[in-house]
Amino acid sequence: RLTELHPGPLELQEGIDLLRAIDHDLPVHAMETEFQTFGVDTEMDKLIVEERLKADTNTRRYMNL
Repeated sequence: RLTELHPGPLELQEGIDLLRAIDHDLPVHAMETEFQTFGVDTEMDKLIVEERLKADTNTRRYMNL
């Protein structure tokens, strides 16, 4: 259903598709996790995450790296 809705003001401003749910009053659920996550906002962030993915055994298994 989410993909059938038009982008709202929050999504258009921020470029985050999950904000479409908020713009259209759909429920959004989240949960806390113990896994470490990494934001990718800069080219340097991208390079760091790419190196971490190359070193990750699960990534290698799923991506055939």
